[in-house]
Amino acid sequence: MRRGIKLLGWLYVFFGLILLFISNNESLKFVNQHATHWLMGLGFGAVNLAYGIYLKLTLGPLETE
Repeated sequence: MRRGIKLLGWLYVFFGLILLFISNNESLKFVNQHATHWLMGLGFGAVNLAYGIYLKLTLGPLETE
């Protein structure tokens, strides 16, 4: 599970850097600040959803006592 947490953290870092580059790039005029906020929310939500699916598929059922 530690490997999954590290992977999730690195995905957040890389996605944030990509969005920072997109938001500060002058040649991409069609991406304004409002669109960048939507991309950030969508990206972080999609990463969390993908990680939840990953955990659901890889972890076995918990035994309750």
